[in-house]
Amino acid sequence: MEKEYSKLWVTEDDPQVEQKGKSVDSADELAHLEDVASDHRSFGDACLSRGFFDEAEEDYRKALAIDEKYKFEESLALDYSRLGEVDQGREQFDKAEEFFRKALAINEKLDRKEGIANQYGNLGTTYSMRGEHDEAEKMYRKALAVNEELGCKEGLASQYRNLGIIYRIRGDFDEAESLQRKSLALYEEVDDQFGIASMYLNLGRVQLEKGDKIAGCESLGKAKLLSEASGLQDCLDFSAQLMKAYGCEGS
Repeated sequence: MEKEYSKLWVTEDDPQVEQKGKSVDSADELAHLEDVASDHRSFGDACLSRGFFDEAEEDYRKALAIDEKYKFEESLALDYSRLGEVDQGREQFDKAEEFFRKALAINEKLDRKEGIANQYGNLGTTYSMRGEHDEAEKMYRKALAVNEELGCKEGLASQYRNLGIIYRIRGDFDEAESLQRKSLALYEEVDDQFGIASMYLNLGRVQLEKGDKIAGCESLGKAKLLSEASGLQDCLDFSAQLMKAYGCEGS
């Protein structure tokens, strides 16, 4: 069944787009088509955030069709990245990697440092989910280096978090805790409440897994309180589950 909003915008197989393909020669017309593609990405983002992968892919591919036809390269990189996220969510890791590498190639061509860092991070997460933790670390460290060059605190926080997860999986809890604390400090600097809550959750998990129950339960308690205050339901639920599993009082 066609989405109701499809009546409001043209798509690649719409006659209006075909007509524009024959006569697009003004900045206004090109800007309109870029807006159409952006609208489809926005709808795709809304679907992806709810786990509706098929619907998200449909909208991302509509955006992709327009961006490919009119060679909107920056937008193409976004389309490939979003499609990679869809396949990552489906655990189709080879396809996800292919999309992320396409996005990376465009960002490298355009010398878009932030986009390059993001794609290194996406590739790292894909490798990590596939169980290739050494390759994941390489990608995360590349992303970290670009974010250091840019001075992007949010990006640095994200990659320290990712590296901390890799070290926790390996059982190197001291290094994992050190990395998570670096991430937490940066999230606190930029006042990212989701980041702060998630880092207390990660920190608490590391502390509990290395046997420091008092510190771990305290960190999880902070994650739970911050999640409640900010309406972060997933973080709240996981914090509560871990507190119950490890016997933290007041879970």
